[in-house]
Amino acid sequence: MKKKPLFRFREFLILMVSATTILTLVVSGVFIYQTRKASITADTIRKAQRSSIDLSRRVETLLSGIEQSLIPLIASSLYIDDSQTAEIVNSIMNSQPLVRAVYCIDGTGRTFATGTRTDTNPLRPDFLGIDFSYNPVYLKLLLDYEAVWSDKFVSVFSGDTCIAVGVRVGPHSAIAEVALESLRKLVMEASDEAEQVWVIDRRGELVVDTVHKGRSGIVNVGSIPEFSYIAQGLSLPRLVAIEDKFYHPAVARSIKLGWIFISAIPAGFNNPEIRTMLVNMLFFALAFIFAALCTLPLWTHRLSVQVKKLHSLASGIAEGKAPAAEEIGSIFEFRELADILIAMYRQVSLRQDELTALNQRLEERVQERTLALEERNNELMAAMENRKRMQNLLVETEKQAALGRLVAGVAHELNTPIGNALMAVSSLEEDHEKFAARIAAGIKKTELEKILSDTREGLVIAQRNLQKAGELINSFKHVASDQTSSIRRRFTLDETLREVLLTIQPMLKRTRHALQTDINPSIELDSFPGVLDQIITNLITNALAHAWDEGEKGTISISAHPYKAGVRINVSDNGKGMDEEVARYIMEPFYTTKMGSGGTGLGLHIAHNAAVHILGGELTFTTAVQIGTTFFLDIPLAAPILDPAQ
Repeated sequence: MKKKPLFRFREFLILMVSATTILTLVVSGVFIYQTRKASITADTIRKAQRSSIDLSRRVETLLSGIEQSLIPLIASSLYIDDSQTAEIVNSIMNSQPLVRAVYCIDGTGRTFATGTRTDTNPLRPDFLGIDFSYNPVYLKLLLDYEAVWSDKFVSVFSGDTCIAVGVRVGPHSAIAEVALESLRKLVMEASDEAEQVWVIDRRGELVVDTVHKGRSGIVNVGSIPEFSYIAQGLSLPRLVAIEDKFYHPAVARSIKLGWIFISAIPAGFNNPEIRTMLVNMLFFALAFIFAALCTLPLWTHRLSVQVKKLHSLASGIAEGKAPAAEEIGSIFEFRELADILIAMYRQVSLRQDELTALNQRLEERVQERTLALEERNNELMAAMENRKRMQNLLVETEKQAALGRLVAGVAHELNTPIGNALMAVSSLEEDHEKFAARIAAGIKKTELEKILSDTREGLVIAQRNLQKAGELINSFKHVASDQTSSIRRRFTLDETLREVLLTIQPMLKRTRHALQTDINPSIELDSFPGVLDQIITNLITNALAHAWDEGEKGTISISAHPYKAGVRINVSDNGKGMDEEVARYIMEPFYTTKMGSGGTGLGLHIAHNAAVHILGGELTFTTAVQIGTTFFLDIPLAAPILDPAQ
């Protein structure tokens, strides 16, 4: 996980206030800009509308003044000579600066008085007597006595693109020409500096274009995309794009002249009012930031001093020092925090004193309890030693009891062959005495042969019974020796199990149970035969004691075959089996279902421990009620090496 950067309080406070200030200025600036922009846009549209109307009225007024000045001129020309008329023309030229030329035409269409700007055409006498009957304004005047305004044309007097106004009184007519350049200058003087103005005549041609001076008088608005709406007789939209700049246009129409006046004020950032607003906002923001930067260090210093005092107070409390009575500052929360820290120190000190006293009492109590625990532990250790000795004693007792039962059975089994041998020897002794008496008295051959036959038969009986007793004693000697010595040696499993089964035959003869064996004769082990004998003996005696009720008849089966890397010995019975509760505890020490009837509960426990810890194998079982129980003894062919303690 990425570690977050650490800041000092003063640095963090400066960054936080600066970020808050900038964010506030940006948000408020955007809000003010959006709000004022809408207001400025509305004002701009109204301003453009007023400007176009004012411009149309002003141009109408100026041109109407020129028109009105021509009426007395042409009216007086009917009664005065041409020289006097020329003087009046000159006075009109001087009083009307927009006029470029004035000429009077008689009823035949020829000029009889002219006036032009001297800087334009100094040869004005040459224009006297010229035929102007083809002039469009003159032709219109012939049709009506009303004043006539022309569309733009190229003046023969000045060579400039002009417009003309004409009036007629009787047969005489007066025409005044106004240059479009003069009209454009007038429009530019009358309009705002950022405002753009276009004047369109009745034919849809530009009379004035303040954006492109060269388009004035020679371009039809139908070929200009910006004014295509006007060419189609439609109103202009609220926002038009002219040469990659956006404008708010407004249109005013002069009924008298038939002209269209278009005033357009830049929109967006090109609008002077919006630029002025942005400059003012930027200046205010910079001034605010400057003031904040000037005052922020002072405030952060004051706060840092108070925070350092709080830090010093908290550090001293953490080190266990008593807090000094010091004024933290003028901030209520800081003072309250300092009071809380001091109160916390007092509470902690009080709790610490209480804890010290409590610890002292606890130490004393722990010492007392430790002594008591030591005494109790010694008692428990002694009890455990006694229990261990008792367990060992019980185990040895169980072993000796098993061996005693084995001895009793063997002794009972030896009683028959030895008794038979004794009877045969006693009979031989009697026959010997009879034979000696007969020899002294004289004996017949037939009697001698009978005595020899009886003697041979008695010797055979004695020999057979003594041999049987010797085999029984030899087997008992091996079994007893193995079970008491626990010596490791190599042995054949079949031979060892036969010796064990021979020793327990006396116990089987006192029951109605049968014993079946199926032992592989080729299995050879390197293990502890005495331990194995004891396990098999315990399993068989456990079956004899618990598998059947008294008087029942059953079968015990013993089998041994190779299994995995070792051998499996099965000891099974077809008795009554065990329920789940009994099967759960049969391997536990001192657990028996015949408590008080001679059972110690150690037989299977000893067998299980010996199988696991000495033979290195495993003793498991399966059981089913009224079906029987089978024990599985799985042991390796070679027992593990045991340390001396084991």
